[in-house]
Amino acid sequence: MAAPPTGTVTFLFTDVEGSTRQAREDPVAWSAAQARHHEIVRTAIEGHGGFVFRTVGDAFLAAFSKVDGAVAAAAAAQRALRAEPWPGVAVRARMGLHSGSAEWQDGDYHGYITLAHAQRIVSAGHGGQILLTQTAADLALTDLAPDLGLRDLGAHRLKDLPRTEHIFQLFAPDLPTDFPALRSLDAFPNNLPFELTSFIGREHELAELKALLSASRLVTLTGPGGTGKTRLALRLAATELETFTDGAWLIELAPLGDPTLLTQTVAGALGLQEEQGRTMLDVLLEYLRTRNTLLILDNCEHLIESCAQLAEGMLRAAPELKVLATSREALGIAGETAYRVPSLPQPERLDAENLGSVAANDCVRLFVDRASAADQRFQLTERNADAISQTCLRLDGIPLAIELAAARIKVFSPEQIADRLDDRFRLLTGGSRTALERHQTLLALIDWSHDLLSEDERIVLRRLSVFAGGFALDAAQAVCAEPPGGEVLDTLARLADKSLVTVDESREATEARYRLLETIRQYARDKLLASGESELIRGRHLEHYIRFAEEAEPHLRTADQLVWLERLEIEHDNLRAALAWSLESADAARALRLAGAAAYFWELRGRYWGEGHRWLDEALALSSRSEGSGVVEAQPARAKALYAVGRLLFAAQGEPPGSREIVEASLRSWRELGDRWWIAVALEHVGFMLMWEGDLQTARARLEEGVTVARQVEDQWPLALCLMRLSGALGPSDIAGARRAREEGVAIARKVGDKSVLSQGLEGLAYLYALEGNLAAAGPLAAEALSEARAIGAVTQIFLSLLILAMIDSMRGDRAAARGRCLELFALARQSGSTLVQLVGILATGVVACSGPDPAVGVRLLTALGRFGAEHGVTTGGVGGMFSVLVDPAMEDARGRLDPAAFEAALEEGRTLTLEQAVELATAD
Repeated sequence: MAAPPTGTVTFLFTDVEGSTRQAREDPVAWSAAQARHHEIVRTAIEGHGGFVFRTVGDAFLAAFSKVDGAVAAAAAAQRALRAEPWPGVAVRARMGLHSGSAEWQDGDYHGYITLAHAQRIVSAGHGGQILLTQTAADLALTDLAPDLGLRDLGAHRLKDLPRTEHIFQLFAPDLPTDFPALRSLDAFPNNLPFELTSFIGREHELAELKALLSASRLVTLTGPGGTGKTRLALRLAATELETFTDGAWLIELAPLGDPTLLTQTVAGALGLQEEQGRTMLDVLLEYLRTRNTLLILDNCEHLIESCAQLAEGMLRAAPELKVLATSREALGIAGETAYRVPSLPQPERLDAENLGSVAANDCVRLFVDRASAADQRFQLTERNADAISQTCLRLDGIPLAIELAAARIKVFSPEQIADRLDDRFRLLTGGSRTALERHQTLLALIDWSHDLLSEDERIVLRRLSVFAGGFALDAAQAVCAEPPGGEVLDTLARLADKSLVTVDESREATEARYRLLETIRQYARDKLLASGESELIRGRHLEHYIRFAEEAEPHLRTADQLVWLERLEIEHDNLRAALAWSLESADAARALRLAGAAAYFWELRGRYWGEGHRWLDEALALSSRSEGSGVVEAQPARAKALYAVGRLLFAAQGEPPGSREIVEASLRSWRELGDRWWIAVALEHVGFMLMWEGDLQTARARLEEGVTVARQVEDQWPLALCLMRLSGALGPSDIAGARRAREEGVAIARKVGDKSVLSQGLEGLAYLYALEGNLAAAGPLAAEALSEARAIGAVTQIFLSLLILAMIDSMRGDRAAARGRCLELFALARQSGSTLVQLVGILATGVVACSGPDPAVGVRLLTALGRFGAEHGVTTGGVGGMFSVLVDPAMEDARGRLDPAAFEAALEEGRTLTLEQAVELATAD
């Protein structure tokens, strides 16, 4: 068998005419005939140096390095098929040849344009016919066998190809020469325009629409401007043209402003004239009555009622008529199937380093195709792939917007285009001069849709621009209705019908959510600014999300925790937008309220530690400036924010002393206010930080006070928390007392429902059992602790559970499992950006390594850890002695396994390691 040719390749594609019908009518006879057909065609191809790279049903796809081999193979196959006695079936294969550029890579051919040409040329033929494109014919003429010739069949329009194709037929004395007209677009009556640019993607949408059009007589393509509704409708019409014996006809309605001229416009596209004594509607309906026709009503939105009435009348009068409409909204008549055209699938930015993955994305393919047309020197590279991906993402995958952006490649680099998208309406101009005026700039396109709105729709649309990342109905009512909290559902539904608001179906939620495409949102935001009500509406948005966050906060400490974490996650972009406005408008009181209410969510979701700390820090700074200016803000809100910023400072950066000092300031405020719940909570954190610093005596005093105060409040959440921490301060000197406190805390945590606190109690119990050598009890507890923490993404409890599990695995002698836990810790550190998690990863790896084949690695890591801990206020005696309990035996084990010189050398090297070097050493193979 020949090797796959590359470079300039001649492709021979074949398939059998009528095979589906024959297989259905006589499957047994067809199965035998198909097997014989395959044998004949493959023998002809491979006997003339061809390479069969794919078979699909009865179709062969073969490649040749030279055109004469492909021509000879096609002639030989047709002769053999013609000579074969076919009992009960007729095997008539059509064949097409095209030459062009293609490369064999990863087990397939790459060269979309060449392959598409070959596919379309065979589709135009009939059984027994061999067709060649102009390119293949030109190459074949020089080496054509004496008994073969070429017949010029003229220029034809083929589906998917932007230009007409000159087609030739191969003939020989012993092969049929007379065939029906080619199955090109010209063979069927139509006024479909030439495709001047390549059609990219939409294979899935075309397949869905084809099925809908076969089942429904009216299919309306809906969606916002620029999503390619017209282009998709035209491609669908061209694909299905041969099923409409009386043709497919495009009626362009965009230029039409007078609805009374609609009937005249449709009739004119069909070539109909007025007749004396009859209305034009009568003439049109009479013409369509007996015809099998497809009408494409393009851009119906500004004539929606008239289009609906006319479409309904035509469909009633003409049983074989089908209508394909494009509009921002459905026509809304009986029998209509509405199909929302989605944006193109957007690239994953994380895949930008993988050029092949980026290049295969339809958005990127479109950008590259149009940019290459604007500047032939342009190409996708590893350097510009991320910028192009960003552009496609920020333009919501809207084809027109991407095309306009790509056209700017003549004056801007891809990176400059991406950077300028905040001013996209000025950037995205300069479309084709022959396009509709509104398609020449993105602003004009959206202006067209906006001008068709009623006044109440315009008001709600511009107010919706304050939302970020989507919104629910109650939020829209609170922010956009007049008065706030009023009804906006009908207006929202109309905006959704007009494709300006998108119903978000990406999440399995109990309530509908809506969003604006980013391009629409920026447009509406500009309208909001121009209206003079921006401050009012952003203030309503801020107030709504303060109420939402304050409602959510107590639920985060209950059995409803998972539900409310998800709700907060969904609304996180809106929380950010509200916080940004509170700071921008210098509203210190509301900034503190919102940041304080969101703090526990940020703490539980470890990936937001740094972000949450920054929001709280900025709110507190604004509060300090406002207080200095004589503005009085709520003392509880400030005390709450101080507590939260102190906790997140420790989570994100370590530094127990700094964290403790901030929370102690919060504690003083809570004592002044006499709030026992918050006193207990603040005492818990102060005690915990003292444990990290190694001051167990003071830590125990603070935590015992916390337990006493917590027993005086109805909500038992603070009591569970304080008992957990007290247990840590008691052990390992009082393991029995520590276990009693921990077990009481676990029982309360199970009842309360906070998985983070429960996980904390379980991993602490596991640690205590491990200290006693009871690994059978310790292992399941630590595993349950990890499971509970992972259920809510509580990073603090995940890394502590992983640490305990690594120690248990090491004590069991399962070094591979222990090593896996350590690597998970470093992955978690990268994900959360936490220095503290890095330190715990070094601790776990060092302890495990001390008992491994290279104990010097463990010594270096644990020595370095001592220095790093000191820099962050953590002593080796910290956390209730946990570090020393783990580190000291590990170091002694390593000392006994190394000679003195090697041990001292490892100590010396550990003292010089940077944090980055220690992480690299700990994660090395």
